[in-house]
Amino acid sequence: MKYTILILSVFLCIACSKKGKLIVNEHVNLIITPDLSNRIENLYSKPVSDIALINTIYSNYYPYIYKLKNRIIGQQDVISLRFTNPAIISDFRINLKDFKMDLSTMKPAERITYLTKGNYQNLLAVVDNEIKDIYRQAKESTTG
Repeated sequence: MKYTILILSVFLCIACSKKGKLIVNEHVNLIITPDLSNRIENLYSKPVSDIALINTIYSNYYPYIYKLKNRIIGQQDVISLRFTNPAIISDFRINLKDFKMDLSTMKPAERITYLTKGNYQNLLAVVDNEIKDIYRQAKESTTG
């Protein structure tokens, strides 16, 4: 009986493992820190605007960063935005929660629903609008 259980366990492990794929259980913590240096676009423009870079990081999280290194379950990733000058947060009335995506607070089924059923798309829309507004304010103000 012991040998039968051992053999069944071995077959189960072989059947469950993916051939040639290493499954990694790491978490990604992305902190985006804009310095608002692109606020004077006409004088010192860059090849890619800060707004485009920030939006690209958020919009490419799922599925590209989410599945990085064959991670398939248990992602507890976080994306957040911080500023080099904390005064900007109050001066521009920024709600940092609008920029935070925290999968570590969600159960596995909630993560998939969040990423595939619209809440993630809502976050992308909010980030896009808010970051554009922040850069618009930065152009009009000398703070930052």
